[in-house]
Amino acid sequence: MNRKRLAILLIISMIFSFVQIPESAQAETQQGELTAQSQYSASNITKPLNIKYKDRQGVLYTLNNQDLTAKVASDNRSCDFSDVDGVYEIPAKVTFKGKEYVVREVEEEAFRGVNLKEVIVPDTVVTIGDFAFSTSTLKILSLGLKVKDMNRSAFLAASCEIYINENNPFFKFVGDVLYDMGEMSVVAYLGSGEKDSLVIMDGMKSIGTYAFRNAKIDKIYLPDTVECLKKYAFSYCTMRFWTCLM
Repeated sequence: MNRKRLAILLIISMIFSFVQIPESAQAETQQGELTAQSQYSASNITKPLNIKYKDRQGVLYTLNNQDLTAKVASDNRSCDFSDVDGVYEIPAKVTFKGKEYVVREVEEEAFRGVNLKEVIVPDTVVTIGDFAFSTSTLKILSLGLKVKDMNRSAFLAASCEIYINENNPFFKFVGDVLYDMGEMSVVAYLGSGEKDSLVIMDGMKSIGTYAFRNAKIDKIYLPDTVECLKKYAFSYCTMRFWTCLM
């Protein structure tokens, strides 16, 4: 990619990072320590739903009777997880009136602001919406085999360890960076503390939304393949120098 064009994109990204943070994210400007891991295997359980489409903890599900799939619905802040010590395992399937539904999605803001310590996502889930796990109490987030649609905002306010099924073909950890291998994009920098420099994997085409939010890195080396810097990619990042590797 043309270095001059990338420089212009980076300048624009840095400017907008400071002046256009949406109100929905202003309360989540502080990023805690995030740790990347690759060892994880889901238990893939099944849970029954009551007449209000909720499970035992009160988590609401949206059901599709045409393809027998389910979604974890938005806004479960009224749920009580005290009887499970703050640990919630999303089921691979839910049952309602004798039918089984496969859980494929966690909708945006599903657990935003919820008092949870750990969330386990089964191998059946493909999509995780924006701010789905954006809660400051979260300590462990485990992602299953088929998760492929997700960006940094999904766990924006979390201070947690992130585990992912090592056979997941869509996401890959390299050092402190989580990569989307399908979109060839940087999803998130998960390092803590100050870092002198960071080299982004060759072949990446974009830097994702909030990818380097609050990161304390002096120098970032981008591959020449980068074509797009998404909104708020470097919001509140202390980066002082970047260069494009040829």
